[in-house]
Formats: sequence, structure tokens, C-alpha cells
Amino acid sequence: KFTIDELENVIAMYNDLPNVEIGFNVTMQAYNLLNLKKLHAQLKQWENKFDKVSASNAFETICNSPMYLSPNVLPDKLRNIAITDLSGIPEFETISRSLATNKTHMVHWDTFKQFTRELDKIRGENVLDVIPELQEYWNE
Repeated sequence: KFTIDELENVIAMYNDLPNVEIGFNVTMQAYNLLNLKKLHAQLKQWENKFDKVSASNAFETICNSPMYLSPNVLPDKLRNIAITDLSGIPEFETISRSLATNKTHMVHWDTFKQFTRELDKIRGENVLDVIPELQEYWNE
């Protein structure tokens, strides 16, 4: 696992190489939806700090397979938090529209929870340590 500081050090090393361009491709999905604004700010910071880094087009991929990892799988309240958080950021207009209208949650929520619990068991982790906003929905 890399820390943000370690990743930034690697970006700095690549930034010094000739003929290198650094870009990002973030797949927006259930696990990162509530942190997209923070990630967007981090990428913009690196874009301003390093001349070979571009954050353009970083947020164009929305997970839709498997559907239980789609950002739309989250409960309405969490999707609405994300919509509010991402409001006014042009890169997130498409996902915000999808979050406002899509009801994938109804069909795939239980699969998401089961899959996540299995991953937690395998990895010896707890998703609630990373996404505490899920707590009120986790034992429903």
C-alpha cells in the first residue's frame, strides 16, 4: 500500500523524465463515491504542482459492471450527499444526474453488502473503517 506522500514522490520522479505525461483514470464506484470531491482536489493540486500532470478527463468512467459496485447501488441518502458534495464541479455533472435518477440500489444493495463482507473477511479489514457513512445501513 502506498501513502499519498509516497505516491506524490513517485509522481515527482516521473515528472522529471523527458517525454512523459501523467494522467489519471478514476472509475467512480460505490467504494469511492463519497470521496470523489477530495480525490478531485488532490488531482487538481498535483496538476498545479507538476508540469507533466493532467487531471483532465480523470473522472469519465462510471462502474456499471458488476452492477453491485455501481455508485448507484448506495442508499438514496448517501447518493444525495454525493450529489450535494459534487455540485458545481463540471466533471461530475453526468454522475450527479445518474445518482439522482437511478434506482439500482433497490436491486443490488444486498449483493453489494455480501460481496463487501466477503472481501473484508479475506483481507482482514472492515469497510466501515474506510466508509463510516455505511454504518446505519450495514445491519439492515
